[in-house]
Amino acid sequence: MFCIKHSAIYQCSFLIIASQCLLLSASQTLSQNATILSAGVYKYVAIPTNPRKVSETEVAIKETISRDIQTIKSEYSRSRAAYGGIQLWSFDADETEISLLKTKIQHDAHKADVVPNRNAAIAQDFLAVPPIVRGNATTKSVDILGMIETDRKAPEDLKIISWAPGTKPPQHGWSFGYKFERSSKPTFIYVIENGVASSHRDFYYMSWFYGPQVRLGTSDDSLDSSGHNDWHGSCVASKAFGSFNGVARDSTAIILKASRALDDIVWAFSKALDHIVENDRQSKSVVVFASTSNNSESVSTARYPWPLVRSTMRDMFDADIAVIVPSGNFAQASSHDTHVDTYPALWESDSFPLIVAGAVNNVGQLAPFSQGPEHVTTWAPGVDVSCAKLDSVPKSGTSYSTGMVSDLVAGLVAYFLSLQTPPFTVKKGRTVYNIRNHLKSSGASWNRTYKGPRVVWNGLDGTNGLGGNVLHPWNITIA
Repeated sequence: MFCIKHSAIYQCSFLIIASQCLLLSASQTLSQNATILSAGVYKYVAIPTNPRKVSETEVAIKETISRDIQTIKSEYSRSRAAYGGIQLWSFDADETEISLLKTKIQHDAHKADVVPNRNAAIAQDFLAVPPIVRGNATTKSVDILGMIETDRKAPEDLKIISWAPGTKPPQHGWSFGYKFERSSKPTFIYVIENGVASSHRDFYYMSWFYGPQVRLGTSDDSLDSSGHNDWHGSCVASKAFGSFNGVARDSTAIILKASRALDDIVWAFSKALDHIVENDRQSKSVVVFASTSNNSESVSTARYPWPLVRSTMRDMFDADIAVIVPSGNFAQASSHDTHVDTYPALWESDSFPLIVAGAVNNVGQLAPFSQGPEHVTTWAPGVDVSCAKLDSVPKSGTSYSTGMVSDLVAGLVAYFLSLQTPPFTVKKGRTVYNIRNHLKSSGASWNRTYKGPRVVWNGLDGTNGLGGNVLHPWNITIA
């Protein structure tokens, strides 16, 4: 069954941004209801810049704009508290309205920025590698002993996660499988994507919320550069919580259906923060965003939505909510660098505990497309990875991307949080820092190849018999 919810729509003042039927990214486009505009009408957002003038700005917008106004706000954002929680307003307007509005809100004290509702992000899409169909990729064979389960027909990339130090690689035979502990506590994974294929067998229960620019419905509306559905949302989400392809199979999934438009991105992070705090899910939730900014921009000059996203992420860290993002697929792109050069990953630091995931192949070698190592928290399989797709039989294919790596790591973080005794200290205001430190430690990663990057590990000992024993090498927790 599916729990379907609609996001609340507020009306308030905002900073204005405009755009003319822009593509969302090289692989994402605005949903149908967002691209069909009247002649001369464009999409804008307005972002309040003067906390003392928010009410005046709201009045001016309502008096000037003749079409619907949507307010994106967060009730629990400390960084936007001075603005009444308002992040921005989103609306359609013609040039005459925008000119008049700017006159009203910018002639004396600068009350708001008015900017185009541009396509601000690009999904970390799958590279051009022929899909490989696995005939039994969604067939599960399990041995259960106590709280340990072994899925012997799990995709190879999952087996890497439970490959323990000092044991043979899981490619060596049938006795190897994906081993994991059944959850002792509820955890929640908030996925920011343009939907997932709810009919896929990997997904059995999800809650849904909808951004301002997306088509309603429990579907995967991810599009590639040719306008065809590439199942990006389904593929990456299945690595986090899928019943057959996922790491955290007991976690509850919440889909924040959002395009890569500026207002949708800000809405998704704001909605995740509010929903987690409202439902008392701090230290139980992770948020994953498998996309990056379109181009490298310095922190001081970054265009919207990135300053708003950054401040909302800070609010999440303060609320003990982990956020996972990809390092980027651009290491081989002439317009980029081999090092991380896009947001949000560039923000990662000891004082900003964003978790950044890079990609390796199934023997632990660095994937040539994956950016890093600077700013990369940990590495996980992202080459020839099995995931949920509806365009291959039997509804599972393989892909290459740092996007799916971020969801796989998000699933691992949720898995750790679900254990009776998590492998890190859960402490108010420090939980996310402790998670990040643990992922960097020998208790959650090790070098699968000589001089290779440290690849994630779920801490199980890789015992070949029924079930397996938990080593718990993390007896010393990080305060």
